[in-house]
Order: sequence, then structure tokens, then C-alpha cells
Amino acid sequence: YASSASVYGDGRMGFDDDPAQTIKFQALNLYGRSKLEFDRFAIGASEAPPLWFGLRYFNVYGFDESHKGAQASMAFHGRNQLLTAGAVRLFRGDLSQGGSFGDGEQKRDFVAVEDIVRLTFLLLSVAMNPEQRAAMLQRLAAAVPRGMNAPSLESGTVLNAGTGHARSWNDLARSVANGCKRPSAIEYIDMPQSLRAHYQSFTQAEHTVAKRLGLEFDWTRLEVGVQNYMDRLAAGAGAAAGGGGADAMDHKDRLALVKDPDPRAATKKDTKS
Repeated sequence: YASSASVYGDGRMGFDDDPAQTIKFQALNLYGRSKLEFDRFAIGASEAPPLWFGLRYFNVYGFDESHKGAQASMAFHGRNQLLTAGAVRLFRGDLSQGGSFGDGEQKRDFVAVEDIVRLTFLLLSVAMNPEQRAAMLQRLAAAVPRGMNAPSLESGTVLNAGTGHARSWNDLARSVANGCKRPSAIEYIDMPQSLRAHYQSFTQAEHTVAKRLGLEFDWTRLEVGVQNYMDRLAAGAGAAAGGGGADAMDHKDRLALVKDPDPRAATKKDTKS
């Protein structure tokens, strides 16, 4: 199921996906609280599916997200801002108020949607392979914290879905400009007062659970992922002149993505974080 990095709140308690740590987190908004409460429910349930994972998605970006409107990634909106207004708009920092971040230097763990697909297929392949499933269940049972009464953790766990590397919004904006072959231009704007108390200025996935379970994953570097995304959007915009959508995949494309759990295979040596 889909959980979220929003469960970690302001980050002062870290970003550890060890289920035993879940009790200490405090989300900053209703969305984050809903995800956190479901994680706690799943971890504490007396009954659970034969094998389950709650993926805590960090800042996901990538193709086919225009339908999300305002909730689409900043990579998507930043491209539109750059092409229409000539600059990407980012929030000013809080140094003048005694904070820790300069303009556009708030940091997030940006993760390519292709990596989310690959991770999902990896876990699905484990579930569908009897030998791998049995081995995974053994590892899950062995990873249950001592003294923790959580039967559901013998068949599943929460799991961070992030690269483990925080990057600034400035990094993202520069990657968008490079991907669009445009000069980098950033306009800094004030953060709305209503958002300040609920804003995560820093996120960075820890991979405690993945290491315990022996899951190895090669995450896409931000510059590579954004370049791939901008290339696909540009190709889609070209197709739009012939009746296609600027951010849409036809049925054949969707099947190709599903069939290939590693869309980055051709450039694998260039995508290590």
C-alpha cells in the first residue's frame, strides 16, 4: 500500500523506517497523520496478509502525472514555469528568521517514478516466487524487534521508497533547466504563512529495513532522472502536434513499462547515486 515520507514530520526524529520507531513520529498535516495512523494500524494488526509492504514514498517525480494538477511534482511544474514564464519559482529560505536554509536550499529526497515501478516489481517478484517468498518471511520474522508484540511484522513491514540522498530545490531547478536545454533561471517567492507550520524543509530516506531484508537497489541520480523525464515530455509535446498528449502514454507504452522492470538498463552505469 502507499504510505508517505510525510509521516516523518519535521524530521527531528529522523527518517528511520524501522517499524519500532513509528510510534515516535509526529506528522505535520492531516494527510501525513492519515498515512502515519494507517502505518501504525498495519504494524499493530493482529491479522495481516500473507506478505505485505507499506511503501513510504518520498518526493516522486516522472512521466504521466499531469492529471495530478497542483499535486504534480515540481519537476513537472518547474518545466512549465520555465517554458512559459522564463524562470522556475521556488520558496525563499528562512535564514533571515534564524532558520537553517537559504533561498531554494530546502532539501528533499527526490525519487524517479521508474524507480518506484522497479521497486514494486522487485517486491512483487519476491511474493510470486515460492522460494524467495519463504526466505523473505524468514527475514521478516527475524527482524521483528525483541519484546515487540506485532504479529503482522512476521509477514510484512513498512519500507522507505527514497534514494537516501537529499537534494535541494535549487538542484532540481537546475536539472530541469539543463533537461530543457535552457539557461537556469530561478525566481524566489515567499512561502505562504499558512504553509510554514506544515512544511518539510528536509527529507532523506534511511534504508534500515532494506538492509535487514537483504534488498539491494540502485537508485537513479537526480540529474539523470530529470533529464530522462524532460526528454519524454519534449517527445510528448512533439507528438501533441499530431494529436497526442504532452504528458500521456498510449496503451503500448504502458505495456512496455509494465513488461520492463528496469527502464534504465541501457544507462545503468550512469545512474548510481
